[in-house]
Formats: sequence, C-alpha cells, structure tokens
Amino acid sequence: MDKYNKKMKNLLKKYQYVIGISIIVLFQFIYEFGWSIDPYLYVNYFMDYSMGFGPRKLIGTLCQLMLPDGLSNEKNILILITLVYVVLAGLVIFIANKFIRILSLSEKRLFLFAILFVALYFLSPARIEYLFVHTNYGRMDTYMLIFAIVFIMSIRIKSWAFYTLSTILMILSCLSHQIFVCTFLPLYCASYVYRIFNEKDWRKELFYSMLSMFVLTCLFCYVQFFPINTYDLNATMQIINERTGKEFDEFIIFYEYYANIKTHFNCLMLSQINRLVIGFIASIVVLMPLFLIFIYLWCTAVRIANDKKYKITIK
Repeated sequence: MDKYNKKMKNLLKKYQYVIGISIIVLFQFIYEFGWSIDPYLYVNYFMDYSMGFGPRKLIGTLCQLMLPDGLSNEKNILILITLVYVVLAGLVIFIANKFIRILSLSEKRLFLFAILFVALYFLSPARIEYLFVHTNYGRMDTYMLIFAIVFIMSIRIKSWAFYTLSTILMILSCLSHQIFVCTFLPLYCASYVYRIFNEKDWRKELFYSMLSMFVLTCLFCYVQFFPINTYDLNATMQIINERTGKEFDEFIIFYEYYANIKTHFNCLMLSQINRLVIGFIASIVVLMPLFLIFIYLWCTAVRIANDKKYKITIK
C-alpha cells in the first residue's frame, strides 16, 4: 500500500502542471462554451468570392466549398459548429501545452515569474477562451489567431522563406477580416524589427520586410476602400437567407459589406459616442493592473538587456 501511495505521489508530482492546467481549461470549456453561432457571425461564413472581392469572404468561401448546400439541414449546422469547436479546442490545447512546458522547464529562480505569467493569462479577459461564449463563438479572430501562431513558430526560418510565409499569413488574415491591421499586425511588425536588428544582413531583412508590408498595405487599402460587390444589397440578402435558412436584418449585411467609411463613422461611432467612451474608460480601469504589470516587465527587460541591439528592439 505504501509503495502504491508513493508511486501515485510521484505521478502526481510529475504531472501536477498537466493536471492543474487541464482542470482549469476543462472548467472554462464547460462554463463558457456556447454551442451555437451568433446570427451576426453566420453571415461571415456564407459571404464568398462569388459575390465579389472584398473583406471577410475568405472563410465564407472555404465554408461554401465544404458545405455547398449551406445550412439547409440540421446536419450541416452541426458540422459547421463542430468545425469551429475543433479549431478552438486545438488552439486551447496548443496554448495549454506551451504553458505546461514553461512551468516544467522554468529554473527555480524563475518559477514564480512563470506562475505569474500563466496566472495573468487565465485572469485576462482577452484570453483565447473569450471566443467560446455565444456572442463570440465563430468570430474571425479565431482564424487570425491560428495564422499568428503559425507565424510565431516560423520566426527562426531563413529570410526569404520567413517573409514569404509571413506575407501569405498576413494576406490570409486580412482577407479573413481587415481588423487584422489593428489587432495582430503589431506582432508581425515587432518580429520584423527584431530580425532587422538581430540578423547579420540587416539590409536584406529591411528590404524583405518593407516589401511584405507594401503588399499588405495595397491589399488592405483595396479591400477596405474599393471592395467589389457583384450583387446589390437586396440580392445579397436573398442569397444569404437561402444559404442559411434564416432571415437576417438588413443592418448586418449593409454595415459589414456595403457601407463606406463615412457611413460607418457617422452611424456606428458618432451616434454612440457616449456609450463607446464609457466602455473605453471602464476597460482601461479594469485592465489597468494588467497594463502596469506589462509596463513593469517591459521596463525591466530594457534595463537588464546587455546588448544595445536588444535594447533598441525591445523599445
């Protein structure tokens, strides 16, 4: 019995991080997961390039290839929801595995910081699990995040291959949703700066990075300011209603695919400016402790960096 208890104790000690993080992730799955896609997000899965070239149609095109009959029956609805679930589950497992490695491989003097890093993630309202809730389930952020993870994993490959892959990933992200330039693009820019300052042939790195950003800028400006719509609003609504078997409000499709920047600004920002300002202030107050911690870590990294190039890169 003592031998059995000792064996169990050793197993628990060996896999304590796996068990702990797995329990947290499983709890978040059960507590936060919503088995349905918000009607507002359904549209993104059934707008494809047969309706013209513009933003937010890449995933819809892929979805149409897999489900050409749309959501005409319960089976197709379940397939779509399950596909999104599998993607989200894969992302969470990937992140959990990285955290387990961080905790397992951390030196004793850095273990407390590793615990703090993992804890900050699970306490953050911006963690991956926010994509599980009903109103966010199936958002295009899911796919941009996948592209970003692939990008991070490829950061050490050779220059031409790295910039080719990163440009492709940025194009795919931008075609998934043009909000990419405000969310994930800084990650790509920071990595480009890092390579420029830390690779031997910095001129080549600078040229490749500028060329990559030029391609992205041209694509973004095109899909954002000059999108092509094959059908008018009423015809598009009819097609979407047939594909999804649902009646959508004209508001959803108009503001997502037909309204220009001026209309967006006047109707979705100026008309709701009080609510947006209050929400912004509330977000800043709630996230202030997190901001302060990251600012502290950033300042500490700059201070202890020995190499001048690393200091410039961090700044």
